[in-house]
Amino acid sequence: MVLRGQDHPKTEPQASEPIYHVCNGVTAPRLTYDPDPDYPRTGRNGKKGGTVALELVVGSDGLPRDFEVVHSLSPGFDKEAINAVKKWRFAPATKDGKPVAAKISVQVSFRLY
Repeated sequence: MVLRGQDHPKTEPQASEPIYHVCNGVTAPRLTYDPDPDYPRTGRNGKKGGTVALELVVGSDGLPRDFEVVHSLSPGFDKEAINAVKKWRFAPATKDGKPVAAKISVQVSFRLY
């Protein structure tokens, strides 16, 4: 998981809590549950694989939201990556020992074994 950002809150239109970037006193959210994504049927048939990169917000409740595809494989892979990450759970980011919402980047890999 790649994390980056600044230490100032940013309120996004759909968010009801300030959103922080990880650094300078803001600890990163910690992944606690991450089931594998489903493989898109079209990708499996074509033996395609790779990585979808997403940016998202992990709320102070540890739930992911506000997904943005940063690196796409195809619409089918992007959809399955988002569906998988919606199921992920996190210990939330903290600032001054209190849970806060934080924007992070994650990568979802698709591999045929």
